[in-house]
Amino acid sequence: ICDMYLYCEQGKPIGQIRIDWEEETGYISYSVISECRGQGHGSNMLYLAEQEIQGKEKVLIGCVKKDNIASQVAFKKNGYKETEENDCYRYCKKIREMRYSLNGGGAGL
Repeated sequence: ICDMYLYCEQGKPIGQIRIDWEEETGYISYSVISECRGQGHGSNMLYLAEQEIQGKEKVLIGCVKKDNIASQVAFKKNGYKETEENDCYRYCKKIREMRYSLNGGGAGL
């Protein structure tokens, strides 16, 4: 099972993110069109994908090649824990159930 999201800017598709699920663990892969890379879109896509699965306790994992600095920054910016593997960096984050305060406020932007 997988979830796939198309990421658009001003109505133009510029990227996609896919989460392949194995029970409660989602394996992330994403891409941004070449002319839009290095502008923070990867970080935004990760954040938005996390919002789509809020309310469920899940673990998200992404593997990034060691020369892909922009994707490393995107995962770190979104609070993923980094571990080094032979040919890549592995990023892991637990997504927890959204919690609301008694005054009606919830998690927001």
